[in-house]
Amino acid sequence: MRPDLSRSSALFATLLALLPHRSAGLLGATAAPTGPRSFDPLSPSAAPLFPLPQALRLLDVIEGARRGSSSHRTGQATSGPAIGYPAGRDLLDQALAAGDFILSRFVEIHGLAIAASNPALSAEERALLDHAYQGELAALAALARTTAFKGIPLIDGSRDVHLVLPPSGGTTILVDLPDWNTTTLGLSGAIANPEDAGSALDLLDTAIAQVALDRERLSIARQELVEGVPDGGLRELERLLGRMRGLAQQASGRTLMSADRWLLDLRHRSDLVRIDAVAEAAAFEGVALFDGGQVWLQDVLGATLVFDLPDADVEGLGLSCAELSTLSNATAALKAIGAALCEVKAQREAVLEAQDALVNGVIRLP
Repeated sequence: MRPDLSRSSALFATLLALLPHRSAGLLGATAAPTGPRSFDPLSPSAAPLFPLPQALRLLDVIEGARRGSSSHRTGQATSGPAIGYPAGRDLLDQALAAGDFILSRFVEIHGLAIAASNPALSAEERALLDHAYQGELAALAALARTTAFKGIPLIDGSRDVHLVLPPSGGTTILVDLPDWNTTTLGLSGAIANPEDAGSALDLLDTAIAQVALDRERLSIARQELVEGVPDGGLRELERLLGRMRGLAQQASGRTLMSADRWLLDLRHRSDLVRIDAVAEAAAFEGVALFDGGQVWLQDVLGATLVFDLPDADVEGLGLSCAELSTLSNATAALKAIGAALCEVKAQREAVLEAQDALVNGVIRLP
């Protein structure tokens, strides 16, 4: 999205009638307003104005050249207290360990359902398999109820937590803890006959994908907690999209096994989670920078330009329906990811143009 320099020039005459002049030598540029920074006489909703040097820092945050404001990932459950470091790391380690254990038990449960789908089994054999299946589900249900860190439930979906980033202690990330109850995952049925066993296998595949995706999200949160929240911005989005394009290219192979494509899709989905996290973290002085809005930026002479902010979350980049679970889906996703990459590259170019305009003046002498 390129900065709308032509519109900025057209606005100067209108703004001159509203704002005091600085001097005749400013070529008609508007003076810096006093009071509230939000104004735009030609727009129904005012856009915030950032003078130098804040305007350049804002563009740096969009680009990902330096850290902006505190970032966090929103959750949907009841917020809990802030947890310091290293306790926050230990909390995530415990939740990740629970996820690993659940996935390992899913392997056993999957084997039971596969065995129960055999129509040649006797009633006694089928009853034994169903009894073992119900026992596994009961154990997982108990695990969801009892897994806690210092009294905080970790995997029942009832809480989210603020984890304090070291070393400053002033920045937090908000982690929405997973809901791995067997009923939530759809695993409350039986495998008493081949039809039930077949249904259980389908539900189990979905549950495995959900737990694996949640676990990847927790792993990302742990990495951010230990290593720091990445600078993010368009640079990080371009890196993620490049990796996603590689995954989509692999998933587009016609000889790929379904299980291999499924693993690629899990990695792809984790990158989608990361894109939304980067987009949400992009903020400067309380203004969201990746929501497709507008800001006014003031150049070295006091003139202003209107800058269209990127709409760069998963939905804005056109990736809401992108998945790699089938060959046709992977082919469509590859095309969508390519288009998103082109958009991000264009947005980075727009940032460079805006930076040049701010430093050298929006209005140039002939």
